[in-house]
Amino acid sequence: MDLQAVRYFVAAVEAGSFAGAAAKLGLTQPAVARQVRLLERELGVPLVASITPRRLAATPSGQVLLAAAGEIGAILDRARRDALDRATEPS
Repeated sequence: MDLQAVRYFVAAVEAGSFAGAAAKLGLTQPAVARQVRLLERELGVPLVASITPRRLAATPSGQVLLAAAGEIGAILDRARRDALDRATEPS
């Protein structure tokens, strides 16, 4: 699973649209949508569903991935801090 695709998925759900996610990420809407669709294909489940033609929300499977992505983000943040702390320790 590509971490960047997960990041695009999270941005889309948080923004409520692919267009909003694209603006936040500095990308085009088709690029964000394509990555989310590829992630859905890889996992074999729908992650987002249209509420209206311009609004989307996470499906139940998407909610599971969204929660896991939050945990992954916290782990990566902690690892980054720990690595930086280690770099500043005397040898």
